[in-house]
Amino acid sequence: MATINNNSYNSTITKLEAIADGTRKHKVDAKIAAVLDEAYYRTAKTDLEAARQKYLELETATRKAYDEFSLKYDSSTEKLSADTRILKGIFGRSAEDLKDFGIDPEKATQGKKVASKAKV
Repeated sequence: MATINNNSYNSTITKLEAIADGTRKHKVDAKIAAVLDEAYYRTAKTDLEAARQKYLELETATRKAYDEFSLKYDSSTEKLSADTRILKGIFGRSAEDLKDFGIDPEKATQGKKVASKAKV
C-alpha cells in the first residue's frame, strides 16, 4: 500500500503557506502580483490537507477491512484443512470418492525396491 511521506508532506504544506504569506505581504509589487496568486496557494494547501485526511481515513478503513478478511480467510482455510483430513480419514487417502469433495486422491506409493547385494 502506498504511504504518504510525512516529512515531504509537511515541507510542502509549510512552503505553500509561506508562498501565500509572502505573496500577500508583497502584493503591491507588480512583478510578484503578475506571477504569484495567493488564492491558488491557499486553495492548494487546503485541498492537499483535505486529500491527505481522506487518504488517512480510507487507509484506516482499508486496514480494518483487511483484518476482517484475514480473520475470515484464516478461519476458512483452517476448517477446510481439518475437514480435508477428516474426509481422507473416512474414505482413505487414495479413495476416488474424495473427488466428490474436490479433493485429489493421493497416488498410491510403491515401496522402494531394495537391491540385494551379495557379499563375496
